[in-house]
Amino acid sequence: MEWLLFGSEYHKVKYRRDMKSQQGSSSSDPASLPALPKPLSLSKNEHYVNCLRKAFRHVASLGFVEMPNYDLIGQCLRGFLRDINPEISVPSVDWKERLSTSKRRRAISNDTFTLDTGGVA
Repeated sequence: MEWLLFGSEYHKVKYRRDMKSQQGSSSSDPASLPALPKPLSLSKNEHYVNCLRKAFRHVASLGFVEMPNYDLIGQCLRGFLRDINPEISVPSVDWKERLSTSKRRRAISNDTFTLDTGGVA
């Protein structure tokens, strides 16, 4: 589970490395493959890994039509805020404004319309 917290740079390089390795399967020299960057330190933090495990364990236990326990998921996500510096400000997203500006109607025919949400359900 901790590999999910390795960071995007690690995963991008690993993907490129794996693709190069597959292309040249046996003739590829391991020394010619790009070196993997160090995973993010948060991937070694047991608290963060446990927060992630708890959330994924809950989601994995759900059936197709079952509602997730949003309080539990929120608690797991807030677990990542434990060691945040209070001086660092993260701008919040105004989801209501985003939804109202991303929805637009497109006419397909005279009496049929499709609602385009721009990828937001």
